[in-house]
Amino acid sequence: MKEQRNSKRVWSIGDYHPYDSIDDLFRAPLSNVDFVGTVFEAESKLSKNGKMRASLSIFDANNAINIRAFEGKRISSEDITWFG
Repeated sequence: MKEQRNSKRVWSIGDYHPYDSIDDLFRAPLSNVDFVGTVFEAESKLSKNGKMRASLSIFDANNAINIRAFEGKRISSEDITWFG
């Protein structure tokens, strides 16, 4: 039951929780997050099933994190190719 609530919360649009640093994200509960960082690597590729995917590497003053975005209902292929 708890995992279903978490999944529903993560896949909802909006309701972002602001964090001051990437380090804070590692201790955050599963949720939509908002943070400031600098992209130092971005790449977009066509996946095996024919949809676009983007990989972003983002850093702040102390840490880095890798993020992936996949083409779907809410993210178009144009949005994905804009990343990388």
